[in-house]
Amino acid sequence: MNLGLSRRGEYVLQAAVALAQSSRRSTPVKLAELAARTGIPRAYAPQVLGDLTRASLAASVLGAHGGYRLSRDPSLISLLEIVEAAEGELGVEHCPLSDGPCSPDRTCPIHSTLERARLALRERLAGITLAELLALPALVESAQRPDGPVPPGGGRPACRLAIADGGG
Repeated sequence: MNLGLSRRGEYVLQAAVALAQSSRRSTPVKLAELAARTGIPRAYAPQVLGDLTRASLAASVLGAHGGYRLSRDPSLISLLEIVEAAEGELGVEHCPLSDGPCSPDRTCPIHSTLERARLALRERLAGITLAELLALPALVESAQRPDGPVPPGGGRPACRLAIADGGG
């Protein structure tokens, strides 16, 4: 069972972080700049930003000085909103012990356990804001590197960002 994000989910999270890091500047972030800063493929960046825009987390600004910016302050955007913008609503779509979904009148023996896990994950992600994520030391250090958060030559940097209960 994979509880991680899809590649698209990773890109949407990276784009949201990049927009949040730029939220205090007066001009929106250009698509090419965002792609270069995050390592999101340039051809895929419009789809990623489209996910954030459809979820009302980002807005596009038209014109010569246009680009993208968050639609709300980072302290008002939860990690759950970002994840669900890319991945859809977190849920158990298929019963692992039958051929279809569990129903209210007929649930499998593991249904209540999976439902409690789903609710706990949603609660945890809803309790972390984009502003809190930005304040984590590993993310601040990565964003302040002279070459940006993506290592020279592109590729995916090793994740040093830990979101845990108080201790890392």
